[in-house]
Amino acid sequence: MPAAAADRTDGAPRQHYTTEDYRDLQDYAAERFVTVVPEIDLPGHCAALREAVPGLPAAPAPEGLAGRFPYVPPLDLADPATRSLVASVLTEVCHATDGPYVHIGGDEALGMTADSFALAVSELRALVRAAGKRPLAWQEASRAGMTRDDIAQFWVDVPMMDLPDTEEELARRPELLAAGYTVDLVKALKRFFAPTDHDLARVLDAGGRVLLSPQSHLYLDRPYAPDVTPPDQAETAARLGFTAYRPRGVRHTADWDPAAHKIPEERIAGIAATVFGESIDEFDDLTTLLLPRLPSVAHTAWTGRAPDWDTHRDRLARHGRLWRDRGLRYLASTEIPWS
Repeated sequence: MPAAAADRTDGAPRQHYTTEDYRDLQDYAAERFVTVVPEIDLPGHCAALREAVPGLPAAPAPEGLAGRFPYVPPLDLADPATRSLVASVLTEVCHATDGPYVHIGGDEALGMTADSFALAVSELRALVRAAGKRPLAWQEASRAGMTRDDIAQFWVDVPMMDLPDTEEELARRPELLAAGYTVDLVKALKRFFAPTDHDLARVLDAGGRVLLSPQSHLYLDRPYAPDVTPPDQAETAARLGFTAYRPRGVRHTADWDPAAHKIPEERIAGIAATVFGESIDEFDDLTTLLLPRLPSVAHTAWTGRAPDWDTHRDRLARHGRLWRDRGLRYLASTEIPWS
């Protein structure tokens, strides 16, 4: 399997994938019946592009809020130079991709007007389609319009964010306090994410399809709860995961029911577990976050419903032997009778 960090001929570590690496990775995945879907997340989440190409103009901000967002400003796809640069990036990625899909992002574009966001999403979708691929996007892209050919990845609404309403409730959330949250910050986050409560309806009303990735259950960079973590893994578990998420056990993931979202089955494009790398330093960290939670997601994706926990936990216990034999590190949750 290719590694982006493979040593160069001068001995220095390489910090990126080459096109050849990417093609090798797709070949490796295809042999295992996996299709790689690359994501170039725009118009927000563009810090790397701004670092590589300084001076790109910021997207128009809402009135009175220019310069007040503590984030890298989103890109302005109305700017000809920016559009040309983005077009070259997306076109190259599309041409190097064997599968039918390329993900354009569209999430968390803080600090741009609704009009500039809609224009950006429309341009990104058009660029991908012009290069012969089908665009995917996060649910926020539904605010730029949807068609029956579009797929939106649903990841959040305000209730799912599990945020406190008062100082007293915040005081009982040590993970949020440790991440620097205040009541004012929580209120601002709720205001910003309020439109997410209607994204799913926008997608369905327009005839689009949904890729289910709710962060409440399927974000596998959620920390493990201390009360299910064995003592010999407590230190490892404490440093893994996104600190703003409430820690949960393995059963929490297994209890997720896709029917709870009330989406007609024919409108569900698929189910996707997500793991971001905020705390990952090595491969063992990755497998510890994924295992034993990933098999629960796989079961639900295959069957369309949550597994019976008592039966499922016994199956997970037997999986432990397989993971050990293959040298895969996993969280030996006390919820499971490992054999």
